[in-house]
Amino acid sequence: MTGWFEMSDIFSYKISLWRTVLLPLWWHKVIVRYWYPGKKKTVKNLPKDAGIDFLDYSVQASIYFFDRHFIDDALKEVDINQLKLNCQYQAYLVIGLALYDLGYRDEGVGYLEQAAELERSLQKKSCIAQRLMCYRLNEQTYWDKRLEYAQILNEQAPENLDTKIILEKSYIAKKMFDEAKKIIQELSNLDKGFEVLFADLYYEMGDFKLASSFYDKRRLAKGEDFWRVSFDYKKAVAYYKTNQTEKWQKQARKIGHRMAWDKFYILDYLEKEGIERIDKIDDIISSSVNRKRILHIDKIALALKRTPWIVWKTFLIYRYEILSLLAGMVLTGIILRILRV
Repeated sequence: MTGWFEMSDIFSYKISLWRTVLLPLWWHKVIVRYWYPGKKKTVKNLPKDAGIDFLDYSVQASIYFFDRHFIDDALKEVDINQLKLNCQYQAYLVIGLALYDLGYRDEGVGYLEQAAELERSLQKKSCIAQRLMCYRLNEQTYWDKRLEYAQILNEQAPENLDTKIILEKSYIAKKMFDEAKKIIQELSNLDKGFEVLFADLYYEMGDFKLASSFYDKRRLAKGEDFWRVSFDYKKAVAYYKTNQTEKWQKQARKIGHRMAWDKFYILDYLEKEGIERIDKIDDIISSSVNRKRILHIDKIALALKRTPWIVWKTFLIYRYEILSLLAGMVLTGIILRILRV
């Protein structure tokens, strides 16, 4: 069992708040939950039968350090099929998400499909695995599969907003524009922020002028980490197609600056997602990636947006210790005041 000790480094690294903030949305939430209360653990005191805990920590380490070898080493030590069904479901889910987000998309989808099958067999009502998988089935190879899953999920939970967004994206990809428009209008009546989805609709319809007007009006918010790359690149293309030179060049530079610091911001899959690549846009992106910048505005903005949430979650984890300390300080102050009197 030497692997357990070879993996001990995943428990010993000090976790940086700054680095955690800059991870994709799903992972910075998960890592706060796992790492901060668990970083005092060591391999020696981790129960040998707690295979799912070991896998969980290994997955978090792979994402945090952008290195899949943590997952590969853990899988040599833990046989997923020997775990309880609920633990198998959890293992397939987190490993699938991690491998996909690390760039091993086909392998990740394979794990996610196994999680989705277990989710159905265990009759889980949340359908988390199926929804998270659908968010990642963006390549043309998976469009039919995504539409099938989206329709089933919509039948099960017709009021779920995430399901509606996935179904709308699926309709657009399959050129079912009338059905997609109907969903977007329904969502926009609930929240004007959903009007940003019209940008994607009109882009795929070839109406780049109308698409660019929605790119101007709205920012991507809902599910931002799932479609951020394609959204940003399509925005640049829409400006390019409508001869808005200053705007498409600015957008291209913004994409390049994001690529310079965000390892998860990958353009390699755009063509597989059916998105046209423009050489002039790519040239500016490449030059912007290689140009060193002291400050990354989008990086700072992301940190400012997320840090309060992480600080709050960290407080909740240690709330009893903090509240006990404050109570002790107050009690000490009261006693000292009484003694003075």
